[in-house]
Amino acid sequence: MKMKNMVIALAALTMALTGCSAGNTTSEPAATEAAETVAAETEALTEAIAETEVPAETEAPAETEAPAETEAPAEIEAPAETEASDSDGWKAAYKQVLEDYHASGEWRDEIRGDLQDLDREGTPELLISEGQTHVEAVLIYFYKDGKAVQPPAENSDAFRYGAYGEMLICPERHLVACTDVHMGYTTTDIRSVENQELLSVKVLTDNRGAVENDDQAVYHVDDAEVDQETYQEEMDDFNAINWQAAGTQYTYDDLYQLG
Repeated sequence: MKMKNMVIALAALTMALTGCSAGNTTSEPAATEAAETVAAETEALTEAIAETEVPAETEAPAETEAPAETEAPAEIEAPAETEASDSDGWKAAYKQVLEDYHASGEWRDEIRGDLQDLDREGTPELLISEGQTHVEAVLIYFYKDGKAVQPPAENSDAFRYGAYGEMLICPERHLVACTDVHMGYTTTDIRSVENQELLSVKVLTDNRGAVENDDQAVYHVDDAEVDQETYQEEMDDFNAINWQAAGTQYTYDDLYQLG
């Protein structure tokens, strides 16, 4: 636009000067001078036009890329169905033990039971009290691999522990114990519960009830004979443990409902 205006101005100036020159025919020197002036100004104007930069053509704006298509969100998988909990497993296993025992010829109405977590591993053990006499103990069942199992039996077909249908337990220390008094002899057996077994810790025995005087009494810690003072220290340690009786808390019906 600027260049076009300059060209028009140059043309107008040339015509004006030419007109002036043509109208002044009486003076040849003046005409010559006017012509020179026109030529000079024309040349100057031409140079000015040449120096004027032609604006660069405006580049067309880059085409805006279309936004990438948004991928559909991945479908959220439904959580897998929760498998039967461990509690369902041990409950079913222990119910089967109770049913089998109830159907056996050994069942009597005075038989009771208990559920105690002897080793604090989260799954209780099933305890079945066989009765209330001196020779009647407690049957212990652990839950393992979907089944109710007993610890290895020592001298019989089934592992039995305790006396008078009870046993002592201290779950926080994974300990069990039983005290039996028979014919003047007192036996205190202490065991630890490890890997679903009852491992011997210590056995304390004395015969004070079978002799007339204490100085005739004999004391043992395991198989070693000890003096009365040492034996009493061992018994004091035993009595300091937080024992609780277990085995007879529930009737068969109550225990079956718990399972």
